[in-house]
Amino acid sequence: GAAAYTAICAQFAVEFPRQVGEVLGLQESVAGVGYMIGPLLGSVLYEAGGFPLPFLVMGGVYLLSLVPLLLRSARAVSRVASLASVAAGCEGCATEAATEAATEAATE
Repeated sequence: GAAAYTAICAQFAVEFPRQVGEVLGLQESVAGVGYMIGPLLGSVLYEAGGFPLPFLVMGGVYLLSLVPLLLRSARAVSRVASLASVAAGCEGCATEAATEAATEAATE
């Protein structure tokens, strides 16, 4: 609940430092639509398949939503590994590579 919302808002501020207002506005809009559609969809699923169906469908949706997150995490790990290899090669390169990676991450 509240702790997750706080963490999400903080992550938005880190990921989108120049667009915090826009991103939080979009998040609130999507949450509002979810609050409107969720009960309707849940009741339709309940009528179609009984008590477990809404939970099974939403569990599947949550699992599918993990795919982009895991792909992004794999790219971040790859980027960190390449920075570590650059840092091992020369002392001055680590700062330059870290600056480049931070700039690249900010533009994504």
